[in-house]
Amino acid sequence: MPAININKVADIQQHNIQDVMSQGSIKLGDRKYSVTLVNDQIKVHRQDLGNLSLGQKIANGIKDFFSRLFNDGSVKTRTTRLVACAQCMSDSPAIQEFVLNHLNDPDYSKANFTGIEAHPNDPSKFIAKFGDKQIEFSNRISTNLELRGESLKNELTKGNYQNLGELIGKNHLTAKDSMLVYCFTPPVLELMVKIEAYPQNMKNQIIATICNEPMGNTTVGTALAHLLHPQLMQDFKANLQETQEALKNHTPQNHAETCAQCMSDKPDIQQFLLNHLNDPDYSKANFTGVEAHPNDPSKFIAKFGDKQIEFSNRISSNLELRGERLKDGLMNANYQNLGELIGKDYLTSTDSMLLVGYKFPVETLMSQIRDYPPVIKNQIIASISDQQIGNTTIGEAFAHVFHAQVQ
Repeated sequence: MPAININKVADIQQHNIQDVMSQGSIKLGDRKYSVTLVNDQIKVHRQDLGNLSLGQKIANGIKDFFSRLFNDGSVKTRTTRLVACAQCMSDSPAIQEFVLNHLNDPDYSKANFTGIEAHPNDPSKFIAKFGDKQIEFSNRISTNLELRGESLKNELTKGNYQNLGELIGKNHLTAKDSMLVYCFTPPVLELMVKIEAYPQNMKNQIIATICNEPMGNTTVGTALAHLLHPQLMQDFKANLQETQEALKNHTPQNHAETCAQCMSDKPDIQQFLLNHLNDPDYSKANFTGVEAHPNDPSKFIAKFGDKQIEFSNRISSNLELRGERLKDGLMNANYQNLGELIGKDYLTSTDSMLLVGYKFPVETLMSQIRDYPPVIKNQIIASISDQQIGNTTIGEAFAHVFHAQVQ
């Protein structure tokens, strides 16, 4: 049987990994591998592979395949990314063409973005407004990182872009590049199906060898963790969704109430704080210092001119606003009132409610991968680090947890 030649992305339409690994041989440039299936065991032979284990031989063959697939394929061109995204952003060819013709138009920038409206007649679309101009975009669910629906709304609302070209292009060749993920999904899926029944140590050996394989500005392990570790990542995603649902009531008012309960253990002081959130008497300009409580070391006194408040001096174990953390905020933050002091943490990496809420899915995942090879562990962590939670990311909010894992 003649060798299978793999040279560019288009070849993936003709062959899959099972074909490559079970039909005769594969030729990658000047490297040729014999690939045979004997008693349901894959045999990969190359003269300069030495005495590598079966898992390493398979992995090295796949690693070379990925490298050639990326480096010789059109997937790495920015034009491919722009065209693919335009096709996702709208199902209308006319709007797709409009987007591509206005990639550098400053009228469609974050500075000119004025909001999102529901489409009056079609729930599969939404309207993005840029001053007196607007574009109808697709509101369909994004299943594979396609730039549409909530994903596109998030980029329009929170992104920083001078034009549509910047909006579309910023994820080019990253783990969020839908074109990149799309092109590499078939070979990874085929590989995972083929090794599904392998012993776990051999499976890990194969995954560990390919997970650091570069794909543009990301890696196979970071961009395709959901394929390399499907059950693990499905469980993590489900736990994230439960947390997001539970935190729907985490509004600014709810945040203020939670912080007030941390700042004092006394209900009357908690209520006082909520009643004086906008009172300028309790501002940084009027703050005159902190004093120890004369009778109770679990409290301290914050003085604002001739006024004072007794706050909790208990240790802050999960970034609760009390004790030394509260003292630091009172002394060093810039606030016009207590509402501003409390609100600075809202939906950031120092929001205690956000951290407590997401602690379960993150720590559950970390416990599940505790004994994984370091290279796999690091790639799994990298794959979830950019996940947005509030106005921060999992990587920023839980850097201390990840750092402890990779020591």
